[in-house]
Amino acid sequence: MSFLQPPNGTLPPWMNSFHGNYSENNFIVLKGDSNYNISITPAYELPTWLYYQPQSVVYPTNTEDLVQFVQIMTGENRSISPIGGSHSSFGYAFTGSAAAVNLRNMAKVAPIDEENLELTIQAGALLDDVVNFLNGTGYMTATGSCPTVGVPGWHLGGGYSMFSKLLGFGADNVKSMRVLLPNATEVEASPSSNQDLFWAMRGAGHQSFGWLTSLTIGLLPLETFVYINLETKCAQADIKSCAETIYAWQRFYYENSTVVESDLSMYYWFFQPLSDSQEWKLTFTFGYLNDGIDAQMQMKHILSPFVAYLESTGSYYDTGYTVAPFDQYSKLYDSTVPGTVTDPLYEAKLGLYLKKDMQLTDWEVMIDVWMNKFTTYQLANPGIVKINTLLAFEAYTGAMTDKPSDYNGHFQRNNTLGDLMMDLFIYADPRPGVSQSVEDAWDSAIAFLESLYRDSSDGEPALFDEILYKHNDIFQAYVNYRFAPYGEGNTTERWPALQTYYGGNLCRLCEVKKMYDPQMLFDFPQGIPAAAPKGECTAEYVLYSDSSSCRSNSIFFTSMSIVFVLLKATWWWS
Repeated sequence: MSFLQPPNGTLPPWMNSFHGNYSENNFIVLKGDSNYNISITPAYELPTWLYYQPQSVVYPTNTEDLVQFVQIMTGENRSISPIGGSHSSFGYAFTGSAAAVNLRNMAKVAPIDEENLELTIQAGALLDDVVNFLNGTGYMTATGSCPTVGVPGWHLGGGYSMFSKLLGFGADNVKSMRVLLPNATEVEASPSSNQDLFWAMRGAGHQSFGWLTSLTIGLLPLETFVYINLETKCAQADIKSCAETIYAWQRFYYENSTVVESDLSMYYWFFQPLSDSQEWKLTFTFGYLNDGIDAQMQMKHILSPFVAYLESTGSYYDTGYTVAPFDQYSKLYDSTVPGTVTDPLYEAKLGLYLKKDMQLTDWEVMIDVWMNKFTTYQLANPGIVKINTLLAFEAYTGAMTDKPSDYNGHFQRNNTLGDLMMDLFIYADPRPGVSQSVEDAWDSAIAFLESLYRDSSDGEPALFDEILYKHNDIFQAYVNYRFAPYGEGNTTERWPALQTYYGGNLCRLCEVKKMYDPQMLFDFPQGIPAAAPKGECTAEYVLYSDSSSCRSNSIFFTSMSIVFVLLKATWWWS
């Protein structure tokens, strides 16, 4: 028997039906086991007091065992959730009260289909698994650079990368999927099969409609790429010159036809304070997705106007042009937390979309808030570490924006300049005389982030109100940086969060949810509901089909509900 047993050697009664029926390498960790705390720890600096605590964590090794487990659990109306990397910023992978299902042992990456330029990946794989597998094969793909992020969350939650200008979002590069539905049947979702499911999951994720078991993504024939970091500094008091540098980058990257039509791709720019000084650093990371013999010279020529501008600021520095294989891509991810900071360390993050027509004065607003208002806020709330603040911008252009907003579940495209990601790293302040706890420091950080998009209690507008992209007067936020304070809980409580993530696609997503999971057996605190709150979603949406698989699902759920009611009635009267 390969299951890890609880201290008393017994299993809860509801587990007996599948215990011992799994393949040899499967196991379960139960609440109370010595391995339990490790099993529920996200791959993210989430405060421990926010951890969800399911009754068990299950580790299947193949689809057959996963299907059996889901069939039993949904048949007993048990709450379960999939873990596809556990990099969720608020731990939503662990929200199943009965079991969180960790897919890490289902992480095969193969084979390469060279004829169709495709690669199939199981749902337990991490981005680093994909990068390492493809390294040296002559192919690359759209993927993020943080190695510990899971494939399901990144690819199906949008998926921004250095390759996005050329290839689109990660969701756009998904060619087909294998999906486990709540009725424990595995189906294909593709342009020709279960099209509504395929449309919805590419952007609205793998937790609401069905669980991803594998996906097939597109490949780009490319041996190496070129990258460079361009850096400049600006003084704490010099808001205007710092804003001018970002505005110069905006005009160069979005309006210069040579840049727009080239293989030059922006990954991000970082804006962060330097240690023990009154200076801030701007770092622009560019990639050139071309492996030709003259790739370095071509990149240098294209960048020359912007480099000349940065040189004129008097504090220019670059890391040099580097020709790199694909495995160097994940090494572009570099933690901004210095090694001198001790545990506990927590990360609070959100990503807000900026309006398309950002002007110089708008960048001044952003710089002023981050340089000065945050500094003032921090001084009033000890425990937030200034040196560990990070502002990053992910630019939307090219293949990300040449598709309509309803191309798939990912809504924000040509209607925004890009995503502004804000990161705060919090730890217990070690300075003498500071009594604030790490919990209070976390609350202070969250409160500051909320002030960026939410009006104050006394009616003052949000600090970023005039620079945010809004759809129907509602600010928009990147779903891959989920933020619990947007709203979580029942349908009404979570609806504001869903409006910020999915914009004009939300109501159609609810229709797809109703089609595939009307009983909401697959759900989490910010999941897509099967019905909108009263008064919302009054328009009708034409779906691709009323496919037979969906109709059979509805029959299955109706039958299940009847059986469940009868069982409850039998128990009540017995």
